[in-house]
Amino acid sequence: MKIGSPTIEFLGATIGHSNIKLQTHIISKIADFSNQELQTTKGLRSWLGILNYARSYIPNMGKILGPLYSKTSPNGEKKMNAQDWALVEKVKVMVKTLPNLAIPPTHCFVIIESDGCMEGWGGVLKWKPQKFDPKSSEYTILTKKSF
Repeated sequence: MKIGSPTIEFLGATIGHSNIKLQTHIISKIADFSNQELQTTKGLRSWLGILNYARSYIPNMGKILGPLYSKTSPNGEKKMNAQDWALVEKVKVMVKTLPNLAIPPTHCFVIIESDGCMEGWGGVLKWKPQKFDPKSSEYTILTKKSF
């Protein structure tokens, strides 16, 4: 346990200096995962499980990974095709270039998006400098999920 440290490592993230970033060993584990292991259901499930650490940093990750999750079900198509391999490579590149999450400035416009289902709920906090900012799609994202 560290007391008085400017940064701490907690649940796969390094927190400090008003930033939250994914720990480097998790990034390397995702990016360096063997394609041979991804061909097995067990390996694909393992890789998708590790990716949950990066879920806060990549918007719409569930939609992006949907085709790969269907490969882990008992009834789904198990064989990886060219589109699946392209998706795996795209996600690996995204994980290598993840932005740091930041605490929003005090005088910014805040947007809270929430969603819920029978099993839990979640929300995303987005911000932009002005209410009518022309670059409205460029947000810094902090995610809070509770189950």
